[in-house]
Amino acid sequence: MFYFSSHLQVLAVQGELNEALSALRSALVIQDKVLGNHQETVRTHKEIAHVLKRLGRHKEAKHEEFLADERSLSIEEPQPEN
Repeated sequence: MFYFSSHLQVLAVQGELNEALSALRSALVIQDKVLGNHQETVRTHKEIAHVLKRLGRHKEAKHEEFLADERSLSIEEPQPEN
């Protein structure tokens, strides 16, 4: 995941925000299928929100932040074994 994240950072710095957004959304589809509710999925929602804000799409960004919060609340913490 490190390479993919670094690649997205380069795109964002270069002003290729729409390409970064597209890549993040593609990653989210895969994460949903493979990981479900997971910290990485939450992080991707937050990254999407950040890119949307930079694009001036604040209403969509708020929705992504809401989705991140909802997922974060539904992640089950591992329970200690007795």
